[in-house]
Amino acid sequence: MNKERKENYEKEKADEANVTTEEQKVRNKSFYFDTACTSHMTPYAGRLLNYLVCGGFVKSSSQKSTEIVGKRDVVMDCVLRDGLVSCFCVRGVLHVPDLAHPLISWRKLREKGYTEFGEGDYISINKGTKVVFEAVFDRNLFKIPEISHLAHYTYDFCHQALGHLAPSTMNKLFQLYSDANIPARLINYICSSCIKAK
Repeated sequence: MNKERKENYEKEKADEANVTTEEQKVRNKSFYFDTACTSHMTPYAGRLLNYLVCGGFVKSSSQKSTEIVGKRDVVMDCVLRDGLVSCFCVRGVLHVPDLAHPLISWRKLREKGYTEFGEGDYISINKGTKVVFEAVFDRNLFKIPEISHLAHYTYDFCHQALGHLAPSTMNKLFQLYSDANIPARLINYICSSCIKAK
């Protein structure tokens, strides 16, 4: 009996480790709060709304120049410590493909009247009395916890959200924005709305 329990416990631990690994893969696109960077930046074009192509360069703290290829806005659904979710729109986020992590700039927020409050492993960013987002210390950076909307993120959802694009057009789009985590098309996928429209 004890041997059975031990085997079940080991199996549960192994499953838990696999779940943790999968969650970490999903969280790679989380934004980090940075007090040194001068602009909001992300390597992921898929996070930007109403993408605008632009050029330029940003310099890292090591003085390495990295190319900017676009910019626009990001909407974040930030999870607060009390369990509430704060929807926060960050404007003017630069698309820097070679960047290691998406970054939210404290300098940019401070210019817009936001305040910062730190307590233990948490930093709260406030606008007036409202907590806009919180960042939690994650080994060496402060990560901003967000809700993942990937549970209902299917090919059908993308197809409809993009205005019922043809599969060939969607394939080209997915190749251009390979970092957008767009699900693969099912072999026998048929959109009933597209069939009715024809």
